[in-house]
Amino acid sequence: MACVPTDRGGFFTYPGSLTTPTCNQIVTWIVLETPITVSMKLIDTLGKLKDKGGKRRRKMKIRDNFRPVQPLNGRTVMYCTPKMHLLAGSPEDFC
Repeated sequence: MACVPTDRGGFFTYPGSLTTPTCNQIVTWIVLETPITVSMKLIDTLGKLKDKGGKRRRKMKIRDNFRPVQPLNGRTVMYCTPKMHLLAGSPEDFC
């Protein structure tokens, strides 16, 4: 969680799925209470990532990578305070 700023308030976390087909439920989502911004340069860099073999599987489009809000389907959304996430290593440790 080193990439998450510690001075931005708390965050929400919940189990979920990928936003692109096949929408596998293999993701732990972390949503910051206070949004952060990233530069277009960083977004372009993320779009050029390669796999372990050095190949780009396909052109990755970071922009407009979303789907409509989905029902909770029994999932629990947890809120973690700033003090909590400074004391532990992962959301599961303290939320």
